[in-house]
Amino acid sequence: MVRAFVLALAAVALLGAIAGSADAAPTRARPGQTPAVGATPPEIAGLPVNGGDPLNLERLQGRVVVLDFWATWCAPCRAVMPFLDRLHRQHHGAGLSVLGLTSESAGVVRQHLARQRVGYTIGAGAQQTMLRYAIRGLPTLIVIGRGGKVRHVAAGADANELRHVEDLVRRLLAETP
Repeated sequence: MVRAFVLALAAVALLGAIAGSADAAPTRARPGQTPAVGATPPEIAGLPVNGGDPLNLERLQGRVVVLDFWATWCAPCRAVMPFLDRLHRQHHGAGLSVLGLTSESAGVVRQHLARQRVGYTIGAGAQQTMLRYAIRGLPTLIVIGRGGKVRHVAAGADANELRHVEDLVRRLLAETP
């Protein structure tokens, strides 16, 4: 009985830490840990293969940023790309930057993009960034608000999740920087 209670308390604490709150005290995410909602995300890096936005969060300050951790061999990742491309086309001018990051080589990514074209920025060779963000599943989407804080983290992307991301992006774009 006591063991079950302790386990329940631990689960509640873990869920609270994972869910976080956009109003929580700002923290800096630790390398090797997926940044929590409300945290300042670690810097990103990769070899630009596509698109025009910089692969640099500091230079994107004031914009809403959607980070998409993906791979060419990942069918759900490929299925999310048209959604992200549409989001990019519709909202880039209003302050949205979509950045796709993969650990794969630039050559593999270029071959893939020849078959599945997108207009948003893609960075290859982002192994260190994926380790820094503790990416454990693909796709993983991280939404960063204009103020540079993580506003949403999603591992996987079903239709409901994509609707949520789109609604959140619209709300964040309406906020003043």
